[in-house]
Amino acid sequence: PIGSKFRIVDEIGKTKTYAIVKRIVTPKGVYKKDWFRLNGDRQLVLVTCTGKVVNHSYLSNLVIIAAPI
Repeated sequence: PIGSKFRIVDEIGKTKTYAIVKRIVTPKGVYKKDWFRLNGDRQLVLVTCTGKVVNHSYLSNLVIIAAPI
């Protein structure tokens, strides 16, 4: 759910806390460029399959975006 917090450990062992700020269901292959930006505020983006399966393939993606807190 939005607001859920979690921690990750980076490659040098530093722990960082993030909170989920967006949860989006989108048709497969329909993505926004700012989800994958290289500049600006830090964020984590998880894209996974969801929704109805047709011909052994999901029709939608679930996108979860988290920001550091």
